[in-house]
Amino acid sequence: MLIMDDLLEVLDRRSLIGFLLLSPVWALLFGGCGHATDSSEKMLKCELVSYIKSYPDSSFFSQVSTMQYQDGKIYVLDEARRDVATMNLEFSDFSLIGKPGEGPGELARPVGLYVEKDTVYILDGGTVSVKKYVNSEFISSFSVPAANSYRFFMNKDTAFLSSVTDSTFYMKSAENWQRGDLSALVFAGDVHDFGDVKRNASLNQRHLVRDDTSLYGIASSSSLLGKYDLLSNRQEGTFDLTSISLMKENLAYEKSQPYDPRSYYVFISDVYTMNGKLYLLCAELKDRDKGGFRVNKILSLKTEPKLQLDAIYVLPGKIYTSFCVTPDYIFATNYSNERIEKLAFPVPD
Repeated sequence: MLIMDDLLEVLDRRSLIGFLLLSPVWALLFGGCGHATDSSEKMLKCELVSYIKSYPDSSFFSQVSTMQYQDGKIYVLDEARRDVATMNLEFSDFSLIGKPGEGPGELARPVGLYVEKDTVYILDGGTVSVKKYVNSEFISSFSVPAANSYRFFMNKDTAFLSSVTDSTFYMKSAENWQRGDLSALVFAGDVHDFGDVKRNASLNQRHLVRDDTSLYGIASSSSLLGKYDLLSNRQEGTFDLTSISLMKENLAYEKSQPYDPRSYYVFISDVYTMNGKLYLLCAELKDRDKGGFRVNKILSLKTEPKLQLDAIYVLPGKIYTSFCVTPDYIFATNYSNERIEKLAFPVPD
């Protein structure tokens, strides 16, 4: 699928299910960046352990857009239902956070989720705010300058949000920010000039995830992947996604298609961090014209001492939309089979 026209509008990555972007040949990457090695490109198959298809009331998961693991629980944002489901790793101890509506504690158009200990932050695109829940109870909300479905996170009382300007791709906004006060915002992150204002706005948008000291910005619609210091915003490293064979094959497919400056392929569907590794849910496009399109590969990158490909995991289904990682499992939403799956990591040789 090609995303056409109106690229300056807020992009909803989940409406682009299954169409992940290809990195352009001319994408800017920096010297000394990480790369893949032959041994790290072995495809490792994950096995299905169990799955869940519905809520306790027998209603089905509809449009799962974000998943997160925290302290023994899985959190699942369903944009269509406008709530967050929580469950343990056995798909029991089920509860809901938030409900549809525009009143206090209600969700108008939830587009993002972040969990820190016992606090759940839900990014609401309808009210352009973050709703804050503690132990499943609504506590407060605060305004933010941008709200889209790229991953965001909190660091203490500051929201890190994906938002592209002519020179930056993310912004930092404190909980006490007052709408309209641009001087109180911090703009950071290097952007690449793609030669067109609309393409710049779209191809520089990035998912944001973090570990203890660093922020990772991963573009969904270009090969840009950078590591930044969480406090100083200084770039610490990059990774060349085009060094991976899977990406090269995708690139060859993209080059074989007619070029239109108003259109592009989506490449990265979702990202996650866990225990010193960065995970990217990617597409495989080489057989797309023959009905063989897949969104079931997860690239695992080590983050220290530099960004480097560690493994490629293959999920058993055909198309997945979101996922999260625990120390022992991958939990992923299988769009094709309409269920959330618990998948075991392959046993090392």
